[in-house]
Amino acid sequence: DYKYEDFSYSTLKSAQMSAAFASSKQSKFKLNSFYTHKSTDTTRQNKGQYDYSNQGTKTILSFQESSLIFNQLAGEHRLGFLDSELSWFGTVALAGRDTPDTRVTRYGIDGQFQQTRNMTRYFNKHTEQVYQAGASWSIPFSQWDGLKSKFTLGADGSYRNRETVSRRFTHDLTNLAIDLTQTAEQIFTSGAPMMSEVTGTSEAEGFDAYN
Repeated sequence: DYKYEDFSYSTLKSAQMSAAFASSKQSKFKLNSFYTHKSTDTTRQNKGQYDYSNQGTKTILSFQESSLIFNQLAGEHRLGFLDSELSWFGTVALAGRDTPDTRVTRYGIDGQFQQTRNMTRYFNKHTEQVYQAGASWSIPFSQWDGLKSKFTLGADGSYRNRETVSRRFTHDLTNLAIDLTQTAEQIFTSGAPMMSEVTGTSEAEGFDAYN
């Protein structure tokens, strides 16, 4: 006997731009830019046996937003030396995801707010930066049978940095004399529940936070 309901509202906006410029017949430049942003507001409710040892009602309130910015500048140049061609590019990309306050509340099968493991609050922020650049030099030539060919020498390098930071909190109501059939909002404004941070959120342990 299990019931699952999910309600969500999301937004999406994006923009893209591409521009090219030729300073002469020998040189041209191109710029590509892209931006996108998405947000999702979600409410979920599980009723029944919602995990291996608990049954009742579990409610999840979550908001998440993510964004991506991408920019690339490239150039092509024809050189007088050996009719060769020089090409290069540089790229910067920035991505991020933010989940500021995911709240999970649990009521037992008797309709009472659980005194322990009743509510979890989860905060997560993820950022990523990518920098990439490359260049190549090409020399055309003809093989012995007249087939047109090209010799190319170049290099391409990139640097990526990713950081995730998370914090997870739980509440304990065992020492409070409260009517546990009230809503979570009423319960948390009527007393001072004990709050503890769940272990495993430091970069040293690497479970919920890393660089």
